[in-house]
Amino acid sequence: MVTFGTPWPAPIACNDDAEAPTSSERAGLDCFAKLVAAVQRCIDAEQLPPGDTGLYAQIAWTSIHGLTSSLIVMKDDPHFPWAPREQLLGAMVNNVMAGLEAGAPSRAALASPSLALA
Repeated sequence: MVTFGTPWPAPIACNDDAEAPTSSERAGLDCFAKLVAAVQRCIDAEQLPPGDTGLYAQIAWTSIHGLTSSLIVMKDDPHFPWAPREQLLGAMVNNVMAGLEAGAPSRAALASPSLALA
């Protein structure tokens, strides 16, 4: 269940002006490092194809944070047709994992004009 960010009333912004990360930013960086390590373990166990572990982790990281931000910002919108939270989270995680299992593009491929957004 997505609960780690939903108790706060609004998204927490990064502290771009700080010279050193705040304690919450350090906690986020530590958490991200654990995610990168978990992705590497999945690659080593052949559960994910070889690839850029940082890119794979960023895809997973931004997906869960995007959903969390949406749930925070739009939770009280009576006009948005939310699926049940557990169903939404399960579908998102399953689809992200299916994409990673298929092999995420390399960073070089992402820089290619053929993948540029119009």
